[in-house]
Amino acid sequence: MRKLALALGILLNMNASAQDCTVSKEETLNFVRNNVAKSDQDLYQNIMDLDSVKGLDLGQKCLGDQSLLHVCNLPNLEWLNAWGDGCPKEGLLTGATLSALKGLTHIRSIDLDYNNIDPAYLVNLNDLPNLRYLKLLGNHLGDQDLGALEQLSINGDVILGDNHWERASAEKIAKFLSHTKMSGVDFGGVMNGGYAEDSTVMGSLALVDSFFALKKLSIPGKVAGVSLAKLLNSVPLTSFECSAISDETSFLTNLKENSDLTYFNVRLRTVNGLSALGKMKALNLSEISLYSSDPTYLEEALKIKTDRYMFGYSKLDLEQIRSFIQSAAPKLVVFDLKTKFYRSEQPDQFIGFYDDVTKELLPSCQSKQCRVRVFNSDTPFEDWTF
Repeated sequence: MRKLALALGILLNMNASAQDCTVSKEETLNFVRNNVAKSDQDLYQNIMDLDSVKGLDLGQKCLGDQSLLHVCNLPNLEWLNAWGDGCPKEGLLTGATLSALKGLTHIRSIDLDYNNIDPAYLVNLNDLPNLRYLKLLGNHLGDQDLGALEQLSINGDVILGDNHWERASAEKIAKFLSHTKMSGVDFGGVMNGGYAEDSTVMGSLALVDSFFALKKLSIPGKVAGVSLAKLLNSVPLTSFECSAISDETSFLTNLKENSDLTYFNVRLRTVNGLSALGKMKALNLSEISLYSSDPTYLEEALKIKTDRYMFGYSKLDLEQIRSFIQSAAPKLVVFDLKTKFYRSEQPDQFIGFYDDVTKELLPSCQSKQCRVRVFNSDTPFEDWTF
């Protein structure tokens, strides 16, 4: 009887999946060929086997909810981009057809940014066993949606930035963070920034003392040192990210030794901030950003084990940086092209980057078998490695 029940359950699931698919494979084949980015047309125009389709890019196609009905015929789909930035209202997704994704056991990433998603439909994604990344930027989410978001159960990262969290109370956000079944929540969703309205999220941290499932948290803006220390002392987060800490001294003073955090991405601008990293025993830093060429600050940075240093300060003492490179022996040192270097005896006279700077830094770096990389923060894809 038990085997019969199991077989019957499998059969019912297969029938349910078949019933969910309301479009034919021929219709889906035409849809895939005709609704992809022009740069990908050669890849999709000759497709004969839907099982071979691994990714589908519907971003800014403005095709609405009906477009998702085709994905049930793409059993090996691994990623879906369906962001709707710039689309008219009728071309946005509401989530009403998300149930069509239920049979996608291989899908790992879904981008639903800038649509009009009703979070009540998101529970349909709980049946996707390999989903690790869900983007919900700019979907007009707010206070009234936190209850529905609590029901979303994903063992991965959910990006919730650029929504209306300024209208949510800190108490309700704290409750959401405490009870969410997601393993990772990102209220920012952008590098080195975020959104001003998420100050409410920062205030909620002081009210949280336990998490049900959350292991990774990322928020924009500055976090109060005491609140962050309290949070890390009471919950087993493995990853935390914010722009900065408002009082690094109080953070160091109140933080206990932490053996859970393996990733901590925060701009630390003082010696006390760097000292706090020493209390994070499991921390595995592939890169650390530094914001001063003060000798005491750099001396504290030498205690932190990493292969890459990125200098984010606008003015740096060339001699101090050269000495630091010789002592740290990193594999890579990164500078912003706009960095102004000076010598300690002439702090107001800046040195040309491609003249004296490269001549003096490169020998120090190359003798330790490392590289110097320069990037332009105004044009992110413009960089040079020496």
